[in-house]
Amino acid sequence: MCDRNSKSSAVPNLRNGINHVEYQRKLKGMSEAALRFTIADCKEALENNPDGDKANYYSDEIIYCGIELSDRR
Repeated sequence: MCDRNSKSSAVPNLRNGINHVEYQRKLKGMSEAALRFTIADCKEALENNPDGDKANYYSDEIIYCGIELSDRR
């Protein structure tokens, strides 16, 4: 889930970036409901603050959660 207040949500890297390999591994253990919630939460965060420091991070989360959902079909 998007953590709008912490610099350590999900699997962080430097400067609010994502550790892409570790994050994708983490998603495999999440339920479909959790993946969908994360997508919705990150979309809301981006709508409220599209130019924020974590905008790219949230975009990555949305993409990777979507890929994980697609892979499960």
